Amino acid sequence: MTTLNNTITSTLGTDAIQDNSQHPVNVSAYQIPRERFAEIAKAIKIAGARLVAEWATDESPLGRGFGIYACYAKDSEYLIVKTYAPLEDPTFPSLTKKFVSAYRFERQMRSLMGVVPVGHPDPRPWIKHEDWPEGAYPLRKTFDASKAMPRVKGEYRFIKAEGEGVYEIPVGPVHAGIIERSEKI
Repeated sequence: MTTLNNTITSTLGTDAIQDNSQHPVNVSAYQIPRERFAEIAKAIKIAGARLVAEWATDESPLGRGFGIYACYAKDSEYLIVKTYAPLEDPTFPSLTKKFVSAYRFERQMRSLMGVVPVGHPDPRPWIKHEDWPEGAYPLRKTFDASKAMPRVKGEYRFIKAEGEGVYEIPVGPVHAGIIERSEKI
């Protein structure tokens, strides 16, 4: 048995159910209880692995709610850990405090799928525009992409830098284009 497989089975015991239907078949996959999702991330980090990816799927047509997945790697070994969040409570424990790389993965999952990483330090949307209507999640099976999305008035909550000597320099497409062009000359 490999290092990450040993880590998950020794940490979670019978709470880690191996999923042999996962492809590719040379990547081990385990389904675990939602409340233990961050716990196993900590154990995997201690084992020296890194978080490669984290994503969500809408598995409501299969009666499973939302699938929450994390892929870890150590050397040439990969491991997929998955859990489920019910439709009526689309939350899961954030991995951001264990793996900094989860920061953007989880904000994107929230923006596009509407699943909420509990304990994430930044609840602002990552991709979801401020003028999208409440409850519009383009990756959900119930989202109707054949219809134009109505726009609503909204305002993005930018983080403000404050303090002595701090100032903002507006940068836009013209500025960026000038820099790129001057670098080529």
